[in-house]
Amino acid sequence: MWGGGKEVFSIVIDRRRPEARKGRGARPDVGEHLSKPVSVEDLSWAIDKIERILEKKKLHKEECIAKYFFGTRLEKEEAKESLKEIFPKEQNESYGVMLIYFGNIFLDSMKVVENSIDNTEHKFPELQFLNVWEEHTSLVVLMMKGRRAALERFMDEFDGITKNVFRKYNREVPHSIGLGADIDDMQEVFQKCRKALTFCLVKGCDRLIRADEIHSFGMREESYPIREEKKIFSAIESWDIGEAKKWIDAFLKKVAIEDGNPEDVRHNILKLMGSMVGMAKEINLAAYRLIIERNYICRICALCTISEAREILYEIAEEVNRRKEENEVSNYIVNRTLEYVQNHFKEDVSLKKLAEVLEITPEYLSMLFKRETGMNFSIYLKEFRINYAKRLIKGTDMKVYEVARECGYSNSNYFTKVFKEVTGISPTKYH
Repeated sequence: MWGGGKEVFSIVIDRRRPEARKGRGARPDVGEHLSKPVSVEDLSWAIDKIERILEKKKLHKEECIAKYFFGTRLEKEEAKESLKEIFPKEQNESYGVMLIYFGNIFLDSMKVVENSIDNTEHKFPELQFLNVWEEHTSLVVLMMKGRRAALERFMDEFDGITKNVFRKYNREVPHSIGLGADIDDMQEVFQKCRKALTFCLVKGCDRLIRADEIHSFGMREESYPIREEKKIFSAIESWDIGEAKKWIDAFLKKVAIEDGNPEDVRHNILKLMGSMVGMAKEINLAAYRLIIERNYICRICALCTISEAREILYEIAEEVNRRKEENEVSNYIVNRTLEYVQNHFKEDVSLKKLAEVLEITPEYLSMLFKRETGMNFSIYLKEFRINYAKRLIKGTDMKVYEVARECGYSNSNYFTKVFKEVTGISPTKYH
């Protein structure tokens, strides 16, 4: 039996003996019969038994939903048949799928969202619900069934709850919904809902986005904000974290236009992040290694809100600034080597020349540098110069030979060869 959107079992306390009850008035919603007189221990035992049954059924349903929407092709087919038994369609009923993205929510507000889902379900006893929290994708998948009018009312109710979460915690809760006539339709509806969630990057998260409306969204192309990127780099190089954050905000405002393409927005954010990581490698190797370990690329590929993108870009800028202050490369000689490269990379720099400046042997310097940074000096110098060249190519109108000269290469043909070796393309094709 279902009630408040949940499956309900009851305990019947009966004066009849167990053998007298068999085959007479059996009810499928009765979880346990108890014969009078009933002790507290008997009642506790019966409740525990029903709770175990309900938990087992709940896990089975969650597994079915997870496999139906995220599993292999075979798992999806098997789960679909199970869902048809668990969630059979009645006359004049429709199915719905709501996706709620929780990757942007802190733990304290996560519990509020979880409770809000449960409380809202209880307000609609005429609907049936199944849900699963999918941590890998940071999604709550809420599957529901009932008359279409009731499904629409549920949507409006939940939409209001997410607005309250935003007002209270200042955290967006992206959510989308799609309706279908049959379980066979729901995988397609699910994919449309996932696409609808991405539009929160450009439309914001202040309303429910329906899967059937995304075809009407216009998608205008927006050029990459080169000026803002240059300002970010300049601030990071100057160790001015406040100024860097200011221009990160300006960059995101430029890319996240309301009628833009959400995938273009994600691409531009990834592009900026890649450039910031390249800069970290030039000026702060300790920060670069930490940034790589944190795997920001996967986070950006999964995010649904601009506030998440802002937090990630802030983190990267702060890490570069903090690691510079902490001076994590503890070896004095290697620190002097890094500083020398940063100040003299446009000149004729070599390991031998640096060793003379530091008054040590080239072999000893090479050993120290590799031990502290994890790479050979020649590779570090080459990548430092090419990363600087990439910024010049993107941010200026300089000719290739001028860029080569600015990066310490007197021969532009050799520069082109090294650039292609590092990036995979020639300087003329890089943009």
